[in-house]
Amino acid sequence: MNKIRIGTRDSQLALYQANLVKDKLFVLGVESELVLLKSAGDLDQKTPLNKIGFTGVFTKRLDQALYNNEIDIAVHSLKDLPTVSPEGIEQIAILERATPTDVLVLKNGVDECSAHSTIATGSIRRSAQWLHRFPSHKTEGIRGNVPTRIQKLNASLCDGLILAKAGIHRLEITSNQYIDLEWMVPAPGQGAIGVTALTTFNLTANIRKILNHSDSEICTQIERRFLNLLEGGCSAPIGALAEIKQQTIYFKGRLNSLDGKQQVEVTRDFPLEDANQIAAWAVDQIKINGGQKILDQLKRSAHTATIYSTKKLHKSQIELFPPSLQLLANDFIKIEALDFDLSTVDFQLPLIISSKNAIQVVLEKAPHFFEKFTTIYCVGEKTKNALSTLTQANIHVENNAKKLADFVIKNKSEHSLTFISGQQRLSTLPQLLTANGIKINEIHVYKTILSPIAIEAAHEAVLFFSPSAVKSYYVLNNIKNKIAFCIGETTAKEARKHFDNVHFPKDPSIEGVLQLVKSHYD
Repeated sequence: MNKIRIGTRDSQLALYQANLVKDKLFVLGVESELVLLKSAGDLDQKTPLNKIGFTGVFTKRLDQALYNNEIDIAVHSLKDLPTVSPEGIEQIAILERATPTDVLVLKNGVDECSAHSTIATGSIRRSAQWLHRFPSHKTEGIRGNVPTRIQKLNASLCDGLILAKAGIHRLEITSNQYIDLEWMVPAPGQGAIGVTALTTFNLTANIRKILNHSDSEICTQIERRFLNLLEGGCSAPIGALAEIKQQTIYFKGRLNSLDGKQQVEVTRDFPLEDANQIAAWAVDQIKINGGQKILDQLKRSAHTATIYSTKKLHKSQIELFPPSLQLLANDFIKIEALDFDLSTVDFQLPLIISSKNAIQVVLEKAPHFFEKFTTIYCVGEKTKNALSTLTQANIHVENNAKKLADFVIKNKSEHSLTFISGQQRLSTLPQLLTANGIKINEIHVYKTILSPIAIEAAHEAVLFFSPSAVKSYYVLNNIKNKIAFCIGETTAKEARKHFDNVHFPKDPSIEGVLQLVKSHYD
């Protein structure tokens, strides 16, 4: 067995967690090595976490490393992981959980806070719960890894700093006194370490057998399900804790308003066999006892603009959308299969495929078509993930057509390729390839049909992912004073026929468009 490549952030705490996984694997004869990576949350040490603009702020870089085959597994603080895994990635193990509670780290050995203290925390949950208990206090945002936050506390005017007890213990920090905050309900999954991998990873069962702790998995699944059902797309101060003692699950869930003035809590014991019912029951109780009003207030206060997408996005993409904006979506184009002939395909040549739609259309006609190739080039992670379940071929992915064409031109030894595409596909890829002497057998397998929709909801900007979508939107909607965010230059060219304010990203991908929206409204 080759060494397992373990992806991790390079903070002191992250390295502790990754080395813990490495040591557990080693004890049972599995060799591994660490691959250190920096996340968006590590690079941006100033912006409050709930304002950065997407969930997975500490995990997305590790996800990308899995997709790019830079690592085999990724190790995370479980509370950092989005409750919905990105497409093609799964949680494969939860290590035995450490103490899940929070502590108040005291400045310079001070053993109590005054009636008007200022408490530092980077968490809206901790801030809201603290202000509910101590309404005369103030809270102040703080960012950085655990040692950095403690250094900032000692250099600041704050009286204390709230941290996870597990982090204090794992890093053996003794420079400051701390007080256990037993009354504070922790973040869902706090104190637990999660391990993720691609769904195609062939050693999942082995790794899970070594690392997974059943009780910790059950409890954190309940907490994260509670968060998923309750949060509803808004960034909310939510705490949850499930514990198992003698075949009984003790659960506590809490929701606060941002200022801490409102709080709704639910507490109940359940038999272990009812584990799957706890989260839904708790969410219902929170909502009917005042929680729905808090959630509605949070959503209203959070949204600074409403954006309409002309394409329904995947859950993992929606999680990249800034929580301060409201996203509405519908599909403005439909796919219709063409009458195409696959008999001219030479399976010894590489295949290029640029959309998941093309895969679905081909499968309906030839279910085993993709199994016959040894090399496939594709555009987009969704396309790659769909292909990986259909073939053992060597798959190379780039996030846009130009990058894929550049890769093929630079790295290939072939002079001919098969290109499966839609009838209205962009010309970028075939033009670049043919200009470099590569012969293309192009087969159009579907066409897009305009599906206009009259949008009643007020919105100030529109997301377009193809020129056809621009045409479809224009049929029934007023474009006056609206902003067009487009996936690329060709789509932007069509949008400029109707919109005065048109933007497109350097990275022509859905993720690039969403990042462009975030930058615009920041």
